[in-house]
Amino acid sequence: MGGVLIIIAWGALFIALMLFPKSSERQNGIVWLPLSLLACECIFAAFAGVFSLLGVPVSAVSIGGASLVVAAGLVLYAKSKGRIQKYYFKKWDISLAAAVGGFGPCLFFYRFCGAFIRVDHI
Repeated sequence: MGGVLIIIAWGALFIALMLFPKSSERQNGIVWLPLSLLACECIFAAFAGVFSLLGVPVSAVSIGGASLVVAAGLVLYAKSKGRIQKYYFKKWDISLAAAVGGFGPCLFFYRFCGAFIRVDHI
């Protein structure tokens, strides 16, 4: 139950952070994707720290519930103001992000699994 809740809460918080208005201009979506991912993790850590200070048990249920409340608040605020962030995605940015995202795991497995993975044949 807690694992499903935290995954749903993480997705809702990520979407809420992406929809939250940052500027009246269209923003580059590839730039804001990793920033929103990091913001989700920071919000989770902040909740864990505050809950720990208050003596509330830190669990997937408590963090997930608080994150769902914050996500709902962010979306309701953006909708009440009538402003939702618009993004653009350039082909070059998407292809470069895909190349880095594909090369990273290959380099990781080569580095940590040894030379028996033949990178020159990939």
